[in-house]
Amino acid sequence: MTSPFGIPDLARPDFFDGQRLDASDLSAIYDYHRALRWLHNRALHDWGIASGFGVGGARGGREVTVAAGYAVDCQGHDILLSRPATLVVPAVSGAPTGGPLQLLLTASWMDDDAIDASESREGVCAEGGAVRRAERPRLRFQNPRDPRAGDERFRRGLDVVLASVLVEDCVLAAAPSLAERRDAHPATQPYVYAATTPAGATPWRFFPAAGAAQGVETVVDTSAAGFTKAPAYTAHVVGARALAANGPVVDGPASVVAPTATSFTLRVALPRNLVVAPYQLNPDAVFVPPTLDRLRDQLRWSVSWMGIEG
Repeated sequence: MTSPFGIPDLARPDFFDGQRLDASDLSAIYDYHRALRWLHNRALHDWGIASGFGVGGARGGREVTVAAGYAVDCQGHDILLSRPATLVVPAVSGAPTGGPLQLLLTASWMDDDAIDASESREGVCAEGGAVRRAERPRLRFQNPRDPRAGDERFRRGLDVVLASVLVEDCVLAAAPSLAERRDAHPATQPYVYAATTPAGATPWRFFPAAGAAQGVETVVDTSAAGFTKAPAYTAHVVGARALAANGPVVDGPASVVAPTATSFTLRVALPRNLVVAPYQLNPDAVFVPPTLDRLRDQLRWSVSWMGIEG
């Protein structure tokens, strides 16, 4: 029995000399301390992933791997996976409206009756039964938009999200995303990481890919930061601005495009044929392929960036 505040009504096991013990007495000890631990977990800790539970998979793949890990659900249940597991991608063609179907890869606590016995024994004067059950979670793909009731329905807080996946034609349409994960111990302050791409070795290209160029862009690798989800990026261009052949290059606003946990694209506008009497800046002669090499080698354009997560 549990109070409206989630406090269980417990009876503390006690014993006396000469008492005859049976399975229910020994189980009472286990149930008592387990209920207290669950209360401790939900009262003093947040629910979510506490350690591990990394998820891997590649676009076009038919399997997803889950690393060992520990999590706590919203009722305080301990969710433990001691060995890596591999799940087969569900055999679905895609979303009902077309395109890939988004599914959640979740881990859920299972009651004793749902876990097969790993060790059983014969009874002395009665039937035998299970004496050990290997702790493991229920790992599965769930559709959060599935209206069905019962165990297959996604229950936020009880089904802890490890990753979200996009499935189309029975394979992954993209690598698993960790954006839906929830940490059991969120950081008390933001995680900040800053770096600069190598001067003289940062490649640039014009954008858009077709038509008249509006500026240049480069893809910045941020994987060394170890972000778990796309942070808030800020970035700017470092380097000289004077091209001997075509005069000064004047860069306009810089914007971060397509940010992820491991990269982003910095797009730098170059106002074409900008007139500041008596000068004409960024003439058409600047928007030619050799300029991209000059930005890298002569002006040594690089990107100084910072990411803030949390």
